[in-house]
Amino acid sequence: MSFYLVDDIEQGTAKWLQWRRGVIGASEAAIIMGENRWKGRQQLIDEKRGLVEPFKGNDITREGNSNEPHARAALEKKFKEKLTPTIVQDIYEPFLAASLDAINKTSDQIYEIKCGERAYEAVEMSRKIPSYHVAQVQHMLMVTQMESLIFAAFRPHRPLITLEVFRNDSYIRELRRKEKAFIKELEGHGHKIQYEFRGYQVGKASPKAKSPQKKVGEKSIKSAWKIEDGLLRFWDGSDYLEGEEPGLYDLLGANHYWDGEEWWLPDEIGTYDLNGQERHWDGISWK
Repeated sequence: MSFYLVDDIEQGTAKWLQWRRGVIGASEAAIIMGENRWKGRQQLIDEKRGLVEPFKGNDITREGNSNEPHARAALEKKFKEKLTPTIVQDIYEPFLAASLDAINKTSDQIYEIKCGERAYEAVEMSRKIPSYHVAQVQHMLMVTQMESLIFAAFRPHRPLITLEVFRNDSYIRELRRKEKAFIKELEGHGHKIQYEFRGYQVGKASPKAKSPQKKVGEKSIKSAWKIEDGLLRFWDGSDYLEGEEPGLYDLLGANHYWDGEEWWLPDEIGTYDLNGQERHWDGISWK
């Protein structure tokens, strides 16, 4: 568990709406994964860029929003914890964020609340989360680095339904890859991306240099940086080397940063934020 808890923005405010234009939120994950049948990737890009008006809700969503505090109160009663809505950022990519319906006081349990009739009936019948919410909850687990969350289906005057949903690491790897590609595409249009961490970090991630793992590949004589499937890889002469997790690793006597998908070599010498800590890139190694 590790994330940035954003404590200077309140959900639903004009400041929050503006900030969201530079990040990918949990509700947008299904669009980027191609799993949203109501909205496509290009429409989301146009909304982020301000070319079209985003969906502002209808009677169904407004009813759901009005019932959310009642659902949170029901969860507090069931789990005997004080819960509050909050905003979080991924500790590696600040442009990956989530507006959580509820988090507990110790910040080690998060909740996703659905108050719609359709979602309630689907969960009541199957005792599983609907497929169209999978990307959303996996995005939340990716950003918070938690192993599970509580998915709650609520309707007034009906029993509260809660399910524990666990992270799917293979799905999350693909989700992170696609969301980073989406951000690169958005940035290519000149759109301002959120590269600033806000609030404070919950949990710690170690930035210490380690030895990377080897991935078996074809034989080659020389070590080299290579682009494979659009991602920067390091070939040591016989294997592709990858990090076990995002962080600094020793490659040929120099510290290099593995972001979970590829190695990152900045274009310019300077100081950058890595895992919530400032590190200097001198053109050869991270200091």
